[in-house]
Amino acid sequence: MRTLLTAMVVGLVAASSVAQNPKPLTDWLVCGPFPFERGLQQFLTDHLTEHGGEANIRPKEGSTHTVKGLGKVTWQRHLEPDGVLDFVSLMAKQIGEERPKFWQLRYGLAYAYTEIVSDRPQRALLLLGSEDWLAVWLNGELVHESFVYRHCVPDKDAVLVNLRKGANRLLVKVARIAGGWGVSAKIVAPVERKIFVKTDRYNPCPPDGNVFLPEIREGETTPVWGYVTVVNTSQQTLPFVSVQVRENEWFAETSERIGNLSSGESSQLPFLIAPKRPFKSDEKPRLHLVVRTAGEQQEFDLPVTVRRKDEPFFATHRSSIDGSVQPMALLVPPNYNPQRSYPLVVALHGSKGCLIGHAFSVKPDFIIVAPHGRGQTGYRDFGEVDIFEAMEEVKRRYRIDEDRIYLTGHSMGGGGTFRLATRYPHLWAAVAPMASGSARPFDWLKNLLHIPTLFYHGSEDEVVPVQMARQAADYIRQLGYKFRYEEVEGKPHWWGVDFPEMFAFFAQHRLVKSPDRIVFWTSDPRANRAYWIEIADFVDYTRPASIEVGTRDGRRGARLVLTTENVSEVVLHLNEAPEGLKQLPLVVEWNGCKAIVAKRGNKSALRLKLQTPFVGVEVEGENCRRYWQWQRDGEPLYVSEEGEKHVALVFELPLTKGRTKFEGTVAPKTPKLCGPATDALSSPFIVAYDSESEGAKLAAKRFQHWWQNYALGVCRLVECRNADELWQLVKTSNGNLAVFQRATAWARFGDIVFEREGVRICKQRFEGKSVAVRALLPNPFSPQNYLLLNASTSDEGLRLLSYIPMDIGRPYDYLVVDERFLKEGIKGVLAVGQWTKNWKAQ
Repeated sequence: MRTLLTAMVVGLVAASSVAQNPKPLTDWLVCGPFPFERGLQQFLTDHLTEHGGEANIRPKEGSTHTVKGLGKVTWQRHLEPDGVLDFVSLMAKQIGEERPKFWQLRYGLAYAYTEIVSDRPQRALLLLGSEDWLAVWLNGELVHESFVYRHCVPDKDAVLVNLRKGANRLLVKVARIAGGWGVSAKIVAPVERKIFVKTDRYNPCPPDGNVFLPEIREGETTPVWGYVTVVNTSQQTLPFVSVQVRENEWFAETSERIGNLSSGESSQLPFLIAPKRPFKSDEKPRLHLVVRTAGEQQEFDLPVTVRRKDEPFFATHRSSIDGSVQPMALLVPPNYNPQRSYPLVVALHGSKGCLIGHAFSVKPDFIIVAPHGRGQTGYRDFGEVDIFEAMEEVKRRYRIDEDRIYLTGHSMGGGGTFRLATRYPHLWAAVAPMASGSARPFDWLKNLLHIPTLFYHGSEDEVVPVQMARQAADYIRQLGYKFRYEEVEGKPHWWGVDFPEMFAFFAQHRLVKSPDRIVFWTSDPRANRAYWIEIADFVDYTRPASIEVGTRDGRRGARLVLTTENVSEVVLHLNEAPEGLKQLPLVVEWNGCKAIVAKRGNKSALRLKLQTPFVGVEVEGENCRRYWQWQRDGEPLYVSEEGEKHVALVFELPLTKGRTKFEGTVAPKTPKLCGPATDALSSPFIVAYDSESEGAKLAAKRFQHWWQNYALGVCRLVECRNADELWQLVKTSNGNLAVFQRATAWARFGDIVFEREGVRICKQRFEGKSVAVRALLPNPFSPQNYLLLNASTSDEGLRLLSYIPMDIGRPYDYLVVDERFLKEGIKGVLAVGQWTKNWKAQ
């Protein structure tokens, strides 16, 4: 006799409003912990082989498994009324500590099993949440995987499944990366509607990824964006899903729609909230939403929170990348006066952290914005874009003093503070990173020359070792820069962030605009400007570059001295430069070469190019678009027109009616178009896949799930029926395009050539049926945009590619992997690299 109580799902004939209510799965058998040290190999290992394996196991209470280092682990029964299992507390005795350390956990994988009894065969919707990685089997079939580092938010993942009549075996496997550890499971059955709308809010600290209703600040009428998440639970693609905010006494009518939602697909459904008048803090306005699709309508009445002027409040902005609604927290002075400008503090949250704005109190003289940064991005790439988009939204709503913009953050946010400060030193009046371990590479800290820096660290930090902060402080001290390092005795990783002395420190400093001396180091060509000097071109786009700039007055006019490494061209932004550089003649000394700028056009920028032993000076010419006048000691040596240089790029694809070959040209790399692969996701993009390949379809859908969860984004999928349609999309796309396809033999993309079982990149050959490639190239038909190729000659290779994260710990333009990646992780990457300036393999 089985001791496991099962979740009973009956084919109800009741009203659909009742049938749509998710039912928590409450009765579980739980087993663990098993070895897991944040490695894919350990997660993909089947730890249940003693009793049939993951696909076949039907455990009983008291069954055991042998775990090296722990002995026996037992299947134990747990009843959880809300359907949420907290493995941290359930595994405490086996692990040997009540709350395992944030990062260090040798045994961080567990299983949970239940059975769902259905009175008939029927479709159902599984609603799942996990912290962190998740795999789900139903009746022995792997129906869902998630490799996202996240909070356990109920209902986050929606999976359409088919239930059998009788008992249906459900097994979940969850691995902990850091922080919490758990899983949530609910079921909706039968599925009688075409769309399921997520309107339940679970996390008191947004965002939870299901629904976001921004809060209204007392007395304001600024329109703001919200969203609900919708799931297509039908078996067909829905041509549209729309949402209408019905007019009532509080809000004006608005409407939005999304199109072509495929079966099982979920997406944000944005809506605009437009207050008709200012609200008082004691009002309780309600929002009436109507969600429609063909032949179906659902209505929801949702409360909207009004915050007092002395409270933080949740706000949003609409992303330019994918149109998604991104959250942020705002703190505005209670007596905000639109006739004056205010300093802005940008506050960055830590890993798995809440929007950190609520950790601060409202200040009388500062506006504080706490962006989401797209979650756990470390404020890189599209996470960085989110910071600047949030800042622009604040500037749209309030008057900001551009000379008093400050940056702070805790933990991952402290690392983001160091990163953004050193990438864009001309933007910040002062910075204050806290509990940060991400000051590396230390060379970047040279860029803090004109940025007053105050950073905090607790001496007993249990997450980020204090030695990291001490090393950064020692390095800055050796540079001779002015800074303050506050190591607080006895404090752990978190002891608050709202320090009065930090705001007093900020208040003392204004932006340094036109310094006479600039020191700038960068390992990313996209981060190419500091104050009034810009690196317009690099000698080698795969190596770091540095520039040191000094100015002084001379007998023959102002003198500009440049000392550079790996820099071939610079731009002087004269409107922001010291006054002396705006006068002529200007003597330029660059790595021992000299030029005198005796005249220039009406442009606000001066472009200089190093071609040893000369310095080229851009001037305006007659009857030509652009030319360089080479000068040495004021005497022109020669004049030559500088034509546009291009790089040959060959694409060749076998199509239905024979092979097609495109031989075109693209511009060499520039700081605006240089990669790495993640750069394809920092501006508008779509994802396309070849539906003839099951591997391509799986990889594209997993990519979409990753983007929705990792980046809280909206990812548009385009299904192409064959290679012809895919090629046509490449030719007509007007944005970045990520392509998943099964490549045919001898297909060519620049230096990448696919063979029957393998791939060749330049002179390197990689053999094997499962070899797969991810590579970033300029789209030859739309050279200002990227083509992100994800391809293999086999479905096995494409399935493998679905496990490869976009971020593997280092920037890359291309990588090659085979099935060894599943066993050896990063060691299984066969090749990884960056294209040269001419988009060629090194």
